Amino acid sequence: MMLNKRFYLLILTLLLVFPLSAPAESDYWICPECGQGANNGNYCTNCAAPSPAPSDVNDNLTQIPGETDHVMVDILRIDGSSFVKAKKNKYLYAPEKACDEDESTCWQFTAKKNAEEKGWLSLIIEGEDVDEIWIRNGNRIPGSKGKDQYLQYARPKEIQVLFDYPDREQMDIMEFTLSEEKTDSWEKLDVGRHENVYSVWIVIRSVYKGTKKANIVCLSDVMLVQRAPAEKANPPWR
Repeated sequence: MMLNKRFYLLILTLLLVFPLSAPAESDYWICPECGQGANNGNYCTNCAAPSPAPSDVNDNLTQIPGETDHVMVDILRIDGSSFVKAKKNKYLYAPEKACDEDESTCWQFTAKKNAEEKGWLSLIIEGEDVDEIWIRNGNRIPGSKGKDQYLQYARPKEIQVLFDYPDREQMDIMEFTLSEEKTDSWEKLDVGRHENVYSVWIVIRSVYKGTKKANIVCLSDVMLVQRAPAEKANPPWR
């Protein structure tokens, strides 16, 4: 009896000094063949399918349809200056509408004459690389009778782009003049490689005035782009 008690004490001591290690939560995988979860070996416990190869996909990037060497940098959070509040849907023209990849929506704000505060967007990405900024300018939503509203509303002309970094106080600042004309494709701004960017700020410095809505500025879409193979990014969500 005494021998057994000493034996148990020895085993307990060894467990305290050298605890048995359980597989980390990230080691568990779901079988792509049958859907069995909680697998932690090389083969599925249900159907014996082999474990999937480690993914080389960056979850902060998304594929752009039709592009093989450019991918979209996912925007984690977005903030912006004031916006035009619609009657039925208060947030119909909110800043996030400029980053939804949808031409049937747009961000709208009022450009007051000689106003000190300009329209601005803050796009938070928390540590990704940015090579280009793609823009679809103006209001591209068809009017009630199907008419093009692009020229009727004001749209950004001169913009200032600021790159904010998590490891330094000074921002990189660039300035661009956007095209006045409407095209079916993106207007692509080459900003050069900016690494480990925390956020990108876009400040509207001047506008092209609209023919009817001269002081309501519209911006359809903004996309932050990285030069990388499409297979490094997740499939498009649209």
